[in-house]
Parts: sequence; structure tokens; C-alpha cells
Amino acid sequence: MISNLQLEYRGIKAKHIVFCEGYQMVDNPFFNSLPLVGSKGEILIIRSKKLQSKAIIKASIFLAPMGEDLYWAGATFERNDKTLQKTTKGREWIEERIQKIIASDYEVVEHITEIRPTVMDRRPLIGTHPDYNNVHLLNGFGTRGVLGAPLLSKWLFDHIEGECELPEAVNLSRF
Repeated sequence: MISNLQLEYRGIKAKHIVFCEGYQMVDNPFFNSLPLVGSKGEILIIRSKKLQSKAIIKASIFLAPMGEDLYWAGATFERNDKTLQKTTKGREWIEERIQKIIASDYEVVEHITEIRPTVMDRRPLIGTHPDYNNVHLLNGFGTRGVLGAPLLSKWLFDHIEGECELPEAVNLSRF
């Protein structure tokens, strides 16, 4: 049940709900009219005992530490293919870039494919539903989510608490 006064879902009552569904937003009846187009991205999880980085490395790809000598490496960008099929081409593309960034040996532990939540104007979608003042969205981060999500999350929280208006550039009301 959703009204402007209360939310209830499977016995949980709340004042607000924030949808953070990634590409699955295309099936969300509250926000599926927004122009989320999606783009396929392949990543590799690699293990490198010698790398020993605690910081995210940004070059032509990201290398992000996950702990226990594991790193998230990627990603590719494909607008037209919305399948979750891994490709040899994607893996090779990422490995070529890893080898240009680091000199240490590594092994590929896993090859993953997902659909990023990208938006037509390449800007995030954050804000409040036009009909329900307690239904919100935090989505559309696309390829730069790792960089923008902390600040955009704070903006949405502050907006929900009535402390600020959202910048027009990211506010879902622009659509």
C-alpha cells in the first residue's frame, strides 16, 4: 500500500521508500516512464598478490580493491546488446588495459556481465515521484556510479529531509 502518508510492503511500514534498482527500474511501475536505456558492461575480478593497492585506480578502466588481493577491473561499454552473455572480445579488451596499468602478475577469477542503468542524457535520475511525496528514486549512475553515488545519495537524503532542493541537472523532474 502506498499513499502520501504511509507505505507498507510485506508487513514493513515506512515513511519513505527509495528505489535503487539499477537497470531493473525499467519494470518499476512508479518510474518506468523515465528514459533509462541501459548499457552492457563486462568486468573481470582479478587476483594480484603484488598489486597491494588500497585505492581505486582510474585510467582507461577502473581497478578497485575488493580485499584479499581481489580487484574489480573494467568495464566495457555496449549500448545495443542487452544480453548478459560474456564475450571473448570484452575480456580481451579489459585484459589489454589491465596490462597497461599494472606491471604485476594477476589471474582472472571471474568474468561478469551486467546492464548499467544509463540515461539518455548521461545524467543520474534522483528525486521524488510527482504523485507520491514519499516515493523516491536514486538511479541512472551509468559508468560513473562509483564516483557520483556518495554525493548524489547525500543530496537525495537532504532533499527528503527538506534541507535542500535537488540540482535540475540530476533531478528526475527534468523529464
